[in-house]
Amino acid sequence: MVASAILMIAAFTVAGTAYYLKIQYTSPGPHQTDLALVVPEGAGVRGVARQLAREGVLRQPDLFVLMSRI
Repeated sequence: MVASAILMIAAFTVAGTAYYLKIQYTSPGPHQTDLALVVPEGAGVRGVARQLAREGVLRQPDLFVLMSRI
C-alpha cells in the first residue's frame, strides 16, 4: 500500500515537471520584437544560450540547454 502511494506521488511529480518544462520551452520568450543574432562558428549550446539570454531572447538559458539534449 505504501509503495503504491509512493509510486503514484512519483508519477505525478514526473508528469507535473514534464508539463512545466514543456510549457516553459514552447511559450513565447520575453523579447517583443524580431532580432537578428549572429552565432559565432563553433559556439556550443551553452554559449548560444548565454548569448540569447544576454540579448533578452531567453528567460531560462539552462532550460534551453536541457531541452536541446532531449
